[in-house]
Formats: sequence, C-alpha cells, structure tokens
Amino acid sequence: DRNVIVTHWQVIGMQWESCRSAAIRSFQKVNGVLSVNVDLETGQADIIATVPIEDDAIIQAVESTGFQIYKMI
Repeated sequence: DRNVIVTHWQVIGMQWESCRSAAIRSFQKVNGVLSVNVDLETGQADIIATVPIEDDAIIQAVESTGFQIYKMI
C-alpha cells in the first residue's frame, strides 16, 4: 500500500476542453503527482500525489500554462 496525499485546487481561466487538457498536462509534469482530475465547469482540480509536493511547484507549473491557480482549504 502506498500512502497518497490529496490536495484540491481552483484553476481560473479554463474555457474549453483544450484548456482542461493543458491544465492536466501541467499538473502531470510535477514530480510526485500520481493522478489529477480537473472539472472544466467548476475549475476544481483534485491532485493525488505519492509524496508531499510544495505548493509553489504546482502553482508554477499551472501558471506557466497561462492559468491562475489557488489552493483550496
């Protein structure tokens, strides 16, 4: 069994399926991300990771794609 860490994020600026796909790819580039689910309508992204990931790593990866992102509590 592997321990997993789930974090929830709000992605701002997605309008199309291609935007959602770009956001997913940006999350997947971050080391430790096991899987990601991004809801286009709400902008919510749920990240499942195998190790703790610095928030800044997620933020930089997604913002480099042109979206704004905030961690949800």
